[in-house]
Amino acid sequence: MRGPFIAAIVLLLAGCSSPQEKPDEVPAALQDPDVVQDIKGSLSGRGYSKDLVDALFADVLKQDTALQSLLIALDKQMVAHGDSLERIRRYEAQNRSYYEAALAHTEQLSDSVERDQQRGILQQSEARYSASMAASRDLMQRYDLVQRRTTELVELIKLKRTLALMEKYQLQERPADAVLKAELERIKMLEKRLEAALMP
Repeated sequence: MRGPFIAAIVLLLAGCSSPQEKPDEVPAALQDPDVVQDIKGSLSGRGYSKDLVDALFADVLKQDTALQSLLIALDKQMVAHGDSLERIRRYEAQNRSYYEAALAHTEQLSDSVERDQQRGILQQSEARYSASMAASRDLMQRYDLVQRRTTELVELIKLKRTLALMEKYQLQERPADAVLKAELERIKMLEKRLEAALMP
């Protein structure tokens, strides 16, 4: 069954068909605030609240087609196995529901001997069922653990790759202090003019 995170990745991949940026170009997500809002808006409109990390990761996937292909393969795996896993979960749920309901019916019997006897029959049947499902439950548990790990690995990749983009941006695009000094001088001049305007 496809998780919300994988679905979000698919949406990011859908937005990666635009022409590739040159390696030294500033990522689209950092060029213009409107670009970030467009990316966030298109994703949040589908039920996902995205941020700059996800917007930058879309830029990563534009450049790294191998990683993009890997994430597409991961999504296909989740979809292909989703139906099978859901059938097993539904089968387990139906059996749990039966034994719970059957026990409730048993408790309504007025004869204590018959009630105890029927309760024992149900408990033995449920124990046999649980024993028959032990291997399947172990496989399901292991699958869930691996699935969670794959999600975490994608997050780790996302963080590593977007941090590299961000640190490159910090080095290449930092505004010069000279600009700030010039602005400071301008505002100080305005400050003096305002102070002069206070004088009688």
